[in-house]
Amino acid sequence: MALTDYQFSFNELDFGLGTLLGVKAVSGLEDFDMAMGDSNLPRAWGDIPGLHTANAREVIFELSTIDDGTLKSALNSFQPSEAVLPLGFKEPSFVERFLYARVVGRVMPRNPSHKFRKVITLRFKIADPRIYSATQEVQVIALYDSGGGGGLEYPEVEYPKEFAGGATGDEIVTNDGNTDAYPVVTFFGPSSGTMTGATLTNLTTGQTADFTFTTGLNPSDIFTADFRRLVQADPGTTPYIRLGGTNRYGDWNLPREPFTIAPGANDLRFEITGTGTDPTCSVTFRDTWL
Repeated sequence: MALTDYQFSFNELDFGLGTLLGVKAVSGLEDFDMAMGDSNLPRAWGDIPGLHTANAREVIFELSTIDDGTLKSALNSFQPSEAVLPLGFKEPSFVERFLYARVVGRVMPRNPSHKFRKVITLRFKIADPRIYSATQEVQVIALYDSGGGGGLEYPEVEYPKEFAGGATGDEIVTNDGNTDAYPVVTFFGPSSGTMTGATLTNLTTGQTADFTFTTGLNPSDIFTADFRRLVQADPGTTPYIRLGGTNRYGDWNLPREPFTIAPGANDLRFEITGTGTDPTCSVTFRDTWL
């Protein structure tokens, strides 16, 4: 079920406000810590600024309940696992969001002075420090057409302003978070003609996801680049860059910079090499925060 304010969920168990498993305190939910690549200036004040990246982090809950059935459910849900599961939460003024989490510690002291109340302290490891919206965004992008009617053309004259019209296929996608989102980019083969390569360009940032296919895409082919799993090195047997279930990492052209949806509105353009006129591209992502 959908969470309400001050509620949490993990491994099919809801807890927090309005449930039988209360949250006494939570820390680390919105925290971050940076790994700093600054270098010391040996003959001057300060450092040479280097690359800063967000570290993995921990979220710690203090929970309590007086219901024995709820305690049993909690002990079953909060188990160590190699699988990364969503730790969902809802706060006022925010949409429902989640972290990719694993249980790494559980403490449950027994206190005879309050035998009816059971207290549990939980530690979650957050290998990916980003926070994601529970709702997933999917945007279909049609093939770009630079001659799609309308607009004005003046030969041998350059204007500092680009006039609307004359091009079709650009799509605006919006990341309502405050940090870059890494999408799943999917290319669908044309119903006729050829498709030997594909490029998705973020005109807002100048970034591209550029591919040259080892074999051209057929009408039923689906080529996928999962950039979120790629940047997090998520485990699993499914290739990050694939045609169907076959690894096609080599089809990704250099320089291989993972494609992002920046915070705010992004203008995306889909282009191909080949003669196909109706291939499509889809971009699937979640609003992302740090």
